[in-house]
Amino acid sequence: MISKNLKKTFYPPIVSVNEQILELKQKGFEIINMGQAVVNLNPPQNFIETLNKFYQDKRMHYYSPDIGYPFFRENLLHFLNKHFNSNIKNIDNLLITAGANQGVSTLLMTILEPEDEVIIPAPYYFNHIMAVDMLGAKNIIINTKIKNNFQLKLEDIEKYYSPKTKAIILVTPNNPTGLTYNKKETEKIIQFCEEKNILLIFDETYNLIFFNEKQSFIDKFKNNGNIAIVGSFSKSFAIAGWRIGYILLPDYLIKDYIKVQDTFIISPSSPAQLFLNEYLEKSEEYLININTVLKNRANLLYNNLNKKEQTIFPEGGCFLWYKLPNTNKTSAELAFSLLEKYKVAVIPGEVFGNSYKNYWRISFGSVDEDDIKLGAEIINNFFDLY
Repeated sequence: MISKNLKKTFYPPIVSVNEQILELKQKGFEIINMGQAVVNLNPPQNFIETLNKFYQDKRMHYYSPDIGYPFFRENLLHFLNKHFNSNIKNIDNLLITAGANQGVSTLLMTILEPEDEVIIPAPYYFNHIMAVDMLGAKNIIINTKIKNNFQLKLEDIEKYYSPKTKAIILVTPNNPTGLTYNKKETEKIIQFCEEKNILLIFDETYNLIFFNEKQSFIDKFKNNGNIAIVGSFSKSFAIAGWRIGYILLPDYLIKDYIKVQDTFIISPSSPAQLFLNEYLEKSEEYLININTVLKNRANLLYNNLNKKEQTIFPEGGCFLWYKLPNTNKTSAELAFSLLEKYKVAVIPGEVFGNSYKNYWRISFGSVDEDDIKLGAEIINNFFDLY
């Protein structure tokens, strides 16, 4: 009864970890959850104040248009152009989604045929791999290395390119490394994709969370080009449960994308659109604050961890890609032991690619400063045993 493609798709790694956490909590244990990449700060206070304003607004309780309210898309386009130095003029290219993950999955369903190939650099975001597998297409994985700062080079893509290559997915800032892609090298990749008619998909879930220089490729978007860009407010406004994001699509993809979006979600959240529409232009102070808090947490975690000689400080996001001390165990075995024995949850590196069994992704977005220090102390003591 179950689809063959779905059967070969692995079980969601975050769900597995959360199930273990729930089981331990039900036994009465307190867990320091440094697993899921969520931000545990409160959303902007204005959001809460806006609840009263819109409670009687019937639009709160209706479907919005499939691609989002035009007035929200107009404001969002202005916001994106202002923040990322872009000059996109037509709101037709900007569609609202139920988060970035839904945007990428819907786009892949729009373009892929069975046996098509999608090039994805590792460490990768596992939901992209799952979506390609479910559609019967083929993931072409390019392993990047710490000696190159986990950068992807055009020469790497040229080795793996074939006539079946339909798309390339780049996550920047990357999940799980927190690093951004080199601009000059990525511009070469953009040119290559134009020449080969490959869709280049940028997943920019964390483009508003940055610790040094802000980076986005939204300024490279063209309505007649071959770039699609996906974004989200889940982390940057700490509203993951509201399920709201966006996608920039070239003209030729829009109508077919809408077919898929209408089939699966009909429309994005109306309340989230109404609230964000009120708040986008007033968000500067909040964004500065959330970036300051997360950078301070990143520093606190990094500085309190021992044995981090090959761990690179993140440029954005809300997690640290931690290189494990040498042991004879995989990161999954070690993560399971850490959670079962010491009640600290992290995500093992191999869920981001089989070549990364000596890494953990440790989230600092989901824990406060005291738990960061305690979690780091427990991790240090844990590895002192090896």
